[in-house]
This record gives sequence, C-alpha cells and structure tokens, in this order.
Amino acid sequence: MHFKFETAKDIFVYTRNSAGTITWQQTLLTYRYGVAGSGTAPAIGVSSQTYSVPSYTYFGIGMLVYDSTSTGYNGAMINPYNLYSD
Repeated sequence: MHFKFETAKDIFVYTRNSAGTITWQQTLLTYRYGVAGSGTAPAIGVSSQTYSVPSYTYFGIGMLVYDSTSTGYNGAMINPYNLYSD
C-alpha cells in the first residue's frame, strides 16, 4: 500500500485479548486535509484525556487511513484502511 501524505488519518490505541481479538479501541488524534475544519483534533501539543490499559493487556497503536490516491484527494474520505502496530 502506498498513501499520499494528504489523506485523512485517525490515530488510535487498541487492546487485544489472548485470542487476538480487538477488545477496545479509542481514537487519540484525528487529521483532516483539504476540507472544512482541516487540521488535527485535538490540536498538536494539547493533552486530551488519560487512558488506562489494564495490567497484562496487550495494546498497540493503529492508524485509519483514507486512501484517495486513485482519484486525487478532494476531501473525500474513501477507501479506508486500518493499519496496526502488530
């Protein structure tokens, strides 16, 4: 997969159980480009919330990317891909 830098993204943290199933997911940062409200939420450098991960729980960081490389980026949030740190 190859993504343009301009695509929209959501960064999230998640946990998995021993079977590998995602049991919890929370968006940490949202990035939008080329649409009304472009930028990040929350703003860079601003703490938004504290999240607790239970002891002995596997967790990771993921990213939801909207790929619009085939159509040229026009603000459309199409072709979503979830990418995981594991």
